[in-house]
Amino acid sequence: MVFSLGTRTSPIALSGGVHVSKLGKSYGTHKVLTDVNLSMDEGEVVSIIGPSGAGKSTFLRCLNYLEVPTEGTITIGGAQVVAGGKRPDKVSLGHLRRVTGRVFQSFNLFPHLTAMENITLPQRKVLGIGKAEAEETTRSLLERVGLPEKAKEYPARLSGGQQQRIAIARALALSPRVMLFDEPTSSLDPEIGLEVLAVMRDLADDGMTMLVVTHEMRFAR
Repeated sequence: MVFSLGTRTSPIALSGGVHVSKLGKSYGTHKVLTDVNLSMDEGEVVSIIGPSGAGKSTFLRCLNYLEVPTEGTITIGGAQVVAGGKRPDKVSLGHLRRVTGRVFQSFNLFPHLTAMENITLPQRKVLGIGKAEAEETTRSLLERVGLPEKAKEYPARLSGGQQQRIAIARALALSPRVMLFDEPTSSLDPEIGLEVLAVMRDLADDGMTMLVVTHEMRFAR
């Protein structure tokens, strides 16, 4: 089941949306996803809901090739890949991931790096920009997620909600056209989860295209 919040009027220049055609994923003879189709306009926010084991997270992982889909076509932010059971060439895969930001259920921050370093690292490695410019962008992103004072803190000294907001800032650091959220509040206490939801609402209001996997009905609404 899918809930759509519709297309927002956006000050952000986005293009492409998300379009998936006949996506399939198999592990040997076991079919996890069969003939999945999805079409989202830019600026649209969609929640995918369903019981545990339904394939929600697998579908999201297929979109940026953390799982290799067996068949189908994926187009995200103008980057198209035709699935055939193997990874596309390096240039196509890099472009697909470049336009796609991802936030994991378990944060996946580097524990040995500060919040500042977690967010600047992908900018320097992927975009090839200098340290000063990356840190300036990072400070702006920390302001956006409400954590400017946590720049020098390590993940172990942050709450779950703070870590997830840092993870969102890290994903935004590469200026993606589409954000993928994989159950971003399921490991958080309800009150802490509201902090993350507030950031996501701000992104939606700014016109970010967002695909959110969740099993929490109230959160989806």
